[in-house]
Amino acid sequence: NIGELYFTMGNYQKADRNYRLSLQKCTFSGDSLMMAMPRRGLLKIYIDQDNYEKACETAELCHAYYYAHRDEEVEYPVVLTMMAQTHLMTGHEDLGAARRLADEARSLITENMMFESQSAVYLALSEVAMAGQQWQEARDYALRDVHPDSLASHSDVDGYRLLSEIY
Repeated sequence: NIGELYFTMGNYQKADRNYRLSLQKCTFSGDSLMMAMPRRGLLKIYIDQDNYEKACETAELCHAYYYAHRDEEVEYPVVLTMMAQTHLMTGHEDLGAARRLADEARSLITENMMFESQSAVYLALSEVAMAGQQWQEARDYALRDVHPDSLASHSDVDGYRLLSEIY
């Protein structure tokens, strides 16, 4: 949780340190879910820092856990979206792979899924559409990523950022 707090504050150095501390403790406990959670946080950092090699390595570790538990882990679609984002990283673009992963994540959206998880899927779909210069599709997904104005919160910042880039 401390890593997540620092990540949302943009303090990647402290987020990284706390994710690693968590991973160290979780590895000692042998709890595979608890190891997957800080790895997911590290993956977000590597994507934001455009560190392709570390992002791919960490994405594989995350995917291994979440794929094996996809029937009970609601975060599996979110991991797929992060994997899609690795395929959009500068110098390593693979639009086809990104689209397949984002589409798979979209197919897993349910009515019971938390808004934040749905939002991550729509955000990735919008980013993929933008990479393919499909502006109408990108806009439609970005609009699905944000809350209605009366419910807008800090979690909508990325969706609004994408909308401003699209327009």
